[in-house]
Amino acid sequence: MRAQLRQTLATVGLVLVLVLVGGALLIAPRLAGDKTPPAAGAPAPTPTTGAPGTALPSPGTDEFDKIFKDAPSPAALRRTMKRKGLVPVGGPPPTVSLDVSVASFNVLGASHTRGPERRKRFAGALARVPGQVAMLDQRSVTIAGLQEFQTPQVHGFLARTRGQWEVYPGVSMGPLLADNSLAWRKDTWEAVERRIVEIPYFGGNPRGMPYVLLQNRTTGHRVWVANFHNPANIGGNFARFRAAALSIEAQLAKRLGANGTPVIFTGDMNDRQAFACPFTAESGMHSADGARTDAAGCHLPPRLNVDWILGNRKVRFSQFLADFAAQHRRLTDHPLITAVATLPAVSNAAECRFGASTKGYLWFCPRTRH
Repeated sequence: MRAQLRQTLATVGLVLVLVLVGGALLIAPRLAGDKTPPAAGAPAPTPTTGAPGTALPSPGTDEFDKIFKDAPSPAALRRTMKRKGLVPVGGPPPTVSLDVSVASFNVLGASHTRGPERRKRFAGALARVPGQVAMLDQRSVTIAGLQEFQTPQVHGFLARTRGQWEVYPGVSMGPLLADNSLAWRKDTWEAVERRIVEIPYFGGNPRGMPYVLLQNRTTGHRVWVANFHNPANIGGNFARFRAAALSIEAQLAKRLGANGTPVIFTGDMNDRQAFACPFTAESGMHSADGARTDAAGCHLPPRLNVDWILGNRKVRFSQFLADFAAQHRRLTDHPLITAVATLPAVSNAAECRFGASTKGYLWFCPRTRH
């Protein structure tokens, strides 16, 4: 009898323990804010705001539509993030630095090597394109500013590179603007924005020059790149127009880099010291070969060219080269100018956040990003 009683009491105790444990398991997630992980195969919930690394739903899915149905406008989201000390940025913050091979290349326009006044030591434009492309490939260039890049050369370049490069403006805005174009490898970069700025050209007539916001397809780095050709003294002394162009370019550099975005300029400026000192002083940029202006004054490299690669303070340069083989091989009458530009990582990437708006996800970071 006593043994039967003990067995009954043990059974009742076990049932009580199971009830208490089960109740705790049901209540605990609510006390913890319902942080129970989703069942196997179920998608994790996506917040309307988050930090780098948070998974984002794909457009067209029910989850995406649910999030954006009641999302605030971009302006309202910016105001919310501003109260948190965050400012809008272009996209997810890159967490590693990136080395980019950049070129500035005056390829000698097709008009200079044809007709009775042609430069007789040089072959026609299309015959020179393969050698010019080979030089860019040899230096692993992925971004190039091309001057005197006339319509036949645009077509020849695109044909030779078989769709690997994109050119802006190329011939899309007429033959005059094609002369000074930007080119980038499509497998490495995509264009986020494409714009034109006018500078005084020959005779002071306005001529559009390109600048684009490129985003690296792998790392997400963004960089503004512009390409210029300031007027030479052909048909008169155009120093005053070069000075006016320099000022426009310097102001553009400051505006593009005001939010911390790296900026790179390429170009045939048709001046050496007369360009380097006032431009670096006014823009705050420095050249790939060492020209800069600081509190001690203007600093110049031992040898100056009229062709330049420059960057703002977010850009570091290395491996500068003025390759005069381009001239020796009579591919053009200018050297090929190349350098490796290092774009920085965002040092405080963990403090950046994204938010859903009626225009999609927008990214925000503390004001000092690098």
